[in-house]
Amino acid sequence: MNSQDTTSAQAATNIQHFAIIPDGNRRWARKRGLPPYEGHRQALKTLENILPVFKEYNIPYVTVWAFSTENWKRPKQEIDILFELITQLATKSKDKLQKNNIRVRTIGRRDRFPNRLLKAIKDIEDATKNNTAYTLIIPLDYGGQDEIRRAVLKLLTQIKASKLTLNQAINNLLELEQAVPFITSFMDAPDVPFPDVILRTSGEMRLSGLYSWENAYAELFFIQKFFPDLTPQDIINVINEFNQRDRRFGGDSKSSQ
Repeated sequence: MNSQDTTSAQAATNIQHFAIIPDGNRRWARKRGLPPYEGHRQALKTLENILPVFKEYNIPYVTVWAFSTENWKRPKQEIDILFELITQLATKSKDKLQKNNIRVRTIGRRDRFPNRLLKAIKDIEDATKNNTAYTLIIPLDYGGQDEIRRAVLKLLTQIKASKLTLNQAINNLLELEQAVPFITSFMDAPDVPFPDVILRTSGEMRLSGLYSWENAYAELFFIQKFFPDLTPQDIINVINEFNQRDRRFGGDSKSSQ
């Protein structure tokens, strides 16, 4: 990657949506002889350190995956501590988010969380809903296959409730150009651009279901560092490399035009 730093107060990129799979928190902790929750605690500090980069580059949407549908398989004590850390972060970070004009949104399920966490999520979403610098999307109890499952369920529920006829649904699915926005309208964040960048830390080279429907043309980046070791410069390096990539979307190269 290009390690060139930026000196511009408003650096340039065409990225509209930068998504992160913050992997390696528990391995970071184990490597230091610490309990897993210390990795999650450090990850929250890392998140705070890297967020200013997205504002500097005027990237309007940033996703940081916090808890997947599969993470319920982890030990209950770890899950409880993680939920408490998220609750504390949501409660304590309102003033800083307001100061930096950052909006917070969550996607995923909300039917399996403790009430205290649900209240903290609602409070921070309500408190920041009018902020405009950029939107921080936090998937919680989220999985790509589960999002698609819930989208299909929403569609069928609308048909059952006669808000949409079966023929209307079929007609919207006949051609891909209209089917993509139609299906997207049932997803968790239909108004958000599909991710341009998906970055995964810790050396694992898979997406684990993040934005399974929306990631078709995302540029993928995998780095060896555990997420707690991620720095603002690492984000800048990814942005710089993205700016050099030739995104053809199935068409001709920009260099041949």
